[in-house]
Amino acid sequence: MRTIPIYVILYVIICLSSCEQKVDIAAEEASIIAVNEKQMAAFVARDYAGEAEVWVQEPYIVHYHAAAPDIGWQTIGSNYQTSFDPEADPGRVYHAMTASNFDIRLNGNIAFVFYDQHEEFTEEGERITYDHRELKYFEKKDGQWKIIVVIPFN
Repeated sequence: MRTIPIYVILYVIICLSSCEQKVDIAAEEASIIAVNEKQMAAFVARDYAGEAEVWVQEPYIVHYHAAAPDIGWQTIGSNYQTSFDPEADPGRVYHAMTASNFDIRLNGNIAFVFYDQHEEFTEEGERITYDHRELKYFEKKDGQWKIIVVIPFN
């Protein structure tokens, strides 16, 4: 007689666990890649609004680069505004930035993404190509993937 309630409880647990919302991994990965593409296009176009759209605008975000890390959207956004000003950096013009060889790891509302990045730009009249590996962390906020950390590797 005691086994019937146990079976009922197990049945309810199994039913409830099977009702969990399944994540479409391929769709999430495609969404993350699309945000990454949008960020790179905004960077090449020197489009501050495009950059602002793909970043989480909180104090905990980080953008690493050669000089020192920028921490928080206030600093990162300000640096984008300054570097996108043609008078501030007239010597460097980006032509293309592409990404390939993605390795995406999803964990709930956080994802980290390794990929190869190819850049083409002109600096002081010289055409330069630059290939490196990059790591970005994304956070899903209000249903949208956005960047929270950028770490380029040489």
